[in-house]
Amino acid sequence: MPAATTRPALARMLVQSGGCLLTFNASTLRLQRSSANSVLFLANPSLSLGADISMCIGSSAAQRICATIEEQPSSHRPVLLLGLAMGLRHIPCDVALHIVGSEFVLECFRAGAPALNGCLIGALRNALERLREPENLQGLLDVAVKQARLISEYDHILLYRFDRKERPVVVADAFRSGLTSLRGQYMTEDDLPPSIQTLYRQTLIRVIEDIEAPEIAVQESPGLPEFDTSSLMLRSVLPAGRVYLEACGIKATMLLALVVDGRLWGMLTFRHYEPRPVSMDERAIVRMFGEYVALQIAAVTRTNRLRIAEQAHDLLHHFLHSQTDIASVPRRIRLEVERFAHFVECDGVGVWMDGKWATHGHAPSVEAVPQLLEWMRESDSVGTCSTDSLHDDATELLPALPDFAGVMAIPIATGTKDCLFFFRRERERIVNLAPLGRDPQKVSGFLQEHVFGYAHPWTTEDQEAATQLRAAMMEITGAYHQFLLREQAEAERRQKLVNEELTHRVKNILAVVQSLVSRPAPENRTFREHFTTLRERINALAFAHDQIMGEQGGSSLRTLFDVELAPYQLSPEAVTLNGPDLWMEGTVLSIMTLLIHELLTNAAKYGALATNTGQLVVEWHHDRASDMWHFCWKETGGRPIRIPIRQGFGSVLLERAIRHELGGTATRDFQAEGVVIHLAVPARFLLQKPIESTQKNQPLTAPPPASSAKKITGDLKGRRVLVVEDQILIAMETEDILRDHGVSDVCTAASVSEARAFLTDMHSDIAVLDLNLGEGTSLDLAVLLRARGIPFIFATGYGNRGGIPDAFADVPLVHKPYTGSGLIKALQTACG
Repeated sequence: MPAATTRPALARMLVQSGGCLLTFNASTLRLQRSSANSVLFLANPSLSLGADISMCIGSSAAQRICATIEEQPSSHRPVLLLGLAMGLRHIPCDVALHIVGSEFVLECFRAGAPALNGCLIGALRNALERLREPENLQGLLDVAVKQARLISEYDHILLYRFDRKERPVVVADAFRSGLTSLRGQYMTEDDLPPSIQTLYRQTLIRVIEDIEAPEIAVQESPGLPEFDTSSLMLRSVLPAGRVYLEACGIKATMLLALVVDGRLWGMLTFRHYEPRPVSMDERAIVRMFGEYVALQIAAVTRTNRLRIAEQAHDLLHHFLHSQTDIASVPRRIRLEVERFAHFVECDGVGVWMDGKWATHGHAPSVEAVPQLLEWMRESDSVGTCSTDSLHDDATELLPALPDFAGVMAIPIATGTKDCLFFFRRERERIVNLAPLGRDPQKVSGFLQEHVFGYAHPWTTEDQEAATQLRAAMMEITGAYHQFLLREQAEAERRQKLVNEELTHRVKNILAVVQSLVSRPAPENRTFREHFTTLRERINALAFAHDQIMGEQGGSSLRTLFDVELAPYQLSPEAVTLNGPDLWMEGTVLSIMTLLIHELLTNAAKYGALATNTGQLVVEWHHDRASDMWHFCWKETGGRPIRIPIRQGFGSVLLERAIRHELGGTATRDFQAEGVVIHLAVPARFLLQKPIESTQKNQPLTAPPPASSAKKITGDLKGRRVLVVEDQILIAMETEDILRDHGVSDVCTAASVSEARAFLTDMHSDIAVLDLNLGEGTSLDLAVLLRARGIPFIFATGYGNRGGIPDAFADVPLVHKPYTGSGLIKALQTACG
């Protein structure tokens, strides 16, 4: 209530003539204000300012009023007392009792007919039953206006809803014959000014029985503060409202506020084109009806909210928890963009995600996306932003969206431009105005104005659906971006591990090579022999490395023997291998490769394989008690055994590597028939593989190693060999190998272009092509050589034939670092 101010007595305050107004001092119980018709209305000549309450309304009525005030001393809404006997003649009245500051106020109306109350209650009961049936909001509103007209019998019932800009739009109406529906049309602010909307949140109901009836002045005692009439049922009609209603031809009206969740959601407006008296019973019934409609609107709204939440959850589950790779979420969202159209009513929907645009329905092309994103960025909204009129709110979008009037934008990812857009086309908007002295053709008493440039407004339900959708999409895109971050972190971790492992392996290999090179040469060995021995040891390490880094990540024991025995020309009975095939990986493979290489080399130089009558038998078995694999290397029939004076490389490997690296044991016994070596290796390093036979006699047809005195020349002697290699040290080594084997004419090129130039000037008989060169590959050169009929081989540092097309599947391949025997054998194979 505003602060009290004094004003002169008999100041003109007006009320409607449908009842009378009395106010009493709460302390003295004496009359302070009364409408001029009070004496006549209550038929009480004793009623006058300053009179005691009992003299004014009768002792019985006064006692009941005082008892009611004691029970509800601070009620903010009027208390209704129906059928109260008022005045000296006990005239039955319906009274609305207010408590305003230090006064209590009585608004007195003629009591309704006794039978009316029962009829109204029956009509209300039927109406409430009907209001329980609709499952959607529009169905509820349509039922509400029909039942409101059955209860009230007014000519035209309009149900307004306020859009997000507080503009009233008719969402449902019911009317008598001869009138026209205004559904979907807007009402002017003159019909319901925003200042009056605030008042209705408190009073809920407003009745004007006869707009043409004269209003009654209120008499006041001198010195009273100004009286706040906002809560009165009888408060006078504002001049502007009276002019508006008269211009529209409306004689009586009743307005009923629909307050949903504490907000003025809309209004039920009852219009009548003749005066319409309304009893207190009717007011109470209509008010209860309106409150129930508001409750049902809230219930349907919450149900819709729950439905949207379930849809959002289903959407979340569809994109995140169904059988799909999360990496494909952006693509699936773009492919299934039509799913979003079920959340918000629209003409079209578009999604911008990961820099790509996808649409469904009537939506703009990708050229409009930059302007849309800029509009979003400049908006003050932290969440969704929307407009139903680009002309009013976003003129900068008009060139990009000529076919649209409304846009709603929903950010769907934090820190990115990913966004979901809903679009609405222009809809003609009809606004109903009062004629105000003009006499055009009217519709239901209104002058209609047609307005363009607007879309169907975005409702609160649309906004709530957008909020639910945004939350779901934020979770979806959040999970996707978390996946990307994890993938990036995992990729960086893997790359770091690969780099660290590569560094570790390279350093280990260099350290091993360094240890091989740094060992002093035996006194009786020439430099060339020592150099050749080092090369063969390094080649053995290279073989082990290729097997470890290959697709299978290791090698079998028999494959290792096959490779190491291949260079020796031996009879089928010279070597016997007896035992199951075993799989080796990592450290054990490197150690066993070097060990077998050294043992075979020594056997070929000094032991059983150095003669035509010698035999080598290697047997192995598993001991369950110790969980060890036991190996027995036995040489017989070779040269006479001489116990070495100093330890060679093979001896060091036997005595230290097996024990130090693998935790096994090794012993060596020099017997008269030949050397016997026993090894024990923990079973965890060796995995048994099934084989067809447990014994294998190794036939050998490969050429001998470079360490033998016999050189392999064959068809290569006198031929010109082209070597294409971009690493000069490897090229020089290749030249040395070829010259050592009788090839005197070697030409080296460091690139494909240099090799082409060489082939232009002279002829080549055969070529060695490094597969991967610094500038690319040598495949184009291979095509040229094949076209000219020049045989060639590939050389590569990779452990397989990766990168070689199927067209060159028949071309021999040598792996770096290659042995002299391996290189010569591949060249001979290429020569056919």
